[in-house]
Amino acid sequence: MQAQIDDWKALKLQQFRDNTLLPSLKLELWKPEYAYNATHYLMPSLHGFAKLQDSLAIQAFHTFFQSFAQYGIPVLDTAKPLVQFHFRYLCSEYLCTYPNIDTASFQILQAYLYQSVYKTWITDSAARWSHSKSRYSYAPNMRWNVLWKLEDKLIQDKTYHKAITDDEMFVMATACNLIRSGMQKDSILSDIQNMMYRCLQQNGKFDTDGTWLFQAGFWSNYKDYRYAGHTAYLGESIRERRVKNIAEDASHSLRYPLWLLSLEQSLGADSTRSLEVYKIRKGFAAQAMDKVIRAADSSFPWPLLRNYMDGNNGMYRWHYNGRPGGVLPYGNSATFWLGWWGYFPKSSAAVHYEAIVVSSIRNDKALPSFNIAPETMVFPGIQNKQFLLLNSLLASIPGGLS
Repeated sequence: MQAQIDDWKALKLQQFRDNTLLPSLKLELWKPEYAYNATHYLMPSLHGFAKLQDSLAIQAFHTFFQSFAQYGIPVLDTAKPLVQFHFRYLCSEYLCTYPNIDTASFQILQAYLYQSVYKTWITDSAARWSHSKSRYSYAPNMRWNVLWKLEDKLIQDKTYHKAITDDEMFVMATACNLIRSGMQKDSILSDIQNMMYRCLQQNGKFDTDGTWLFQAGFWSNYKDYRYAGHTAYLGESIRERRVKNIAEDASHSLRYPLWLLSLEQSLGADSTRSLEVYKIRKGFAAQAMDKVIRAADSSFPWPLLRNYMDGNNGMYRWHYNGRPGGVLPYGNSATFWLGWWGYFPKSSAAVHYEAIVVSSIRNDKALPSFNIAPETMVFPGIQNKQFLLLNSLLASIPGGLS
């Protein structure tokens, strides 16, 4: 059976490389309408095909980022800040994947990312929540905002105002990747690296079993989390049911395995702080494996995700943006197929991605008939389900993606 699995993997990896990845890399995915998804869908291929030493995919990535460096930067800079932060992180991972390439494009990208990080951290005003107990209606820069979140003692009700958000994590992880890419660590990069480490130490917590959670309880009174106590659909008129110490949702948390790796590898393999971040990575992975991922079994042949990182499986984003319904139990499971859990230490999630491969062979389909994700075009001419299986295949390779 294993030989059959390996043969099927090799065949499908080639097919999806040729029919999904390579056509996508010919598109201008740095455009605002694509850049957010491009980061999530392309990242496992960037690392996976490099690990497999696939020359066609590697050259396609080189050409893609050379094109972005030549004429895509002004286009990306018209996007919303969070979209920019996403795609710049993808660029920074490219620089870390191929740090020894001495090309003009590499230098352009490195300089562009540093300038962008500098502006965001020091120069540009940052979005922030408005609160009656805070006399500040805006943040002069992201550094100020992150520091305020870590040091404020007044706000006790809307605790999500003090949560470190994904835009801040993307910027800090990008700065760490610049260090990894060979850029000299100046005072700005050093400050950002230290701040990211402080965020993890202050807002994260180990349990007695070694598992680790970030910002448990911070989001419990935010609108997307207020129905987390409902674990079954009871109609559209249900009342709020909050969970006091609810952890972050599993869908947004899929980026943590790679963010943490960016910080760890920027610190140097033998440093005390690097070892501490590795411990956090292992604790986060153990939390996901023990409490969040439901393994495939006889009743359901594919892995599923509970909606929250503490293992709670209640409603998420009920009536989000005025739409009826919300994310039901296991409703975030499609994000697992993006492959980012493949960045766990020692490829601990590979067994679950292998289950996707096995079930796909048995069903003799590109993806199971279960509606794990809607049929949509993630990029022009490219179905999202094609990328979901490609990324799951890459995350199942020996050693994982990290």
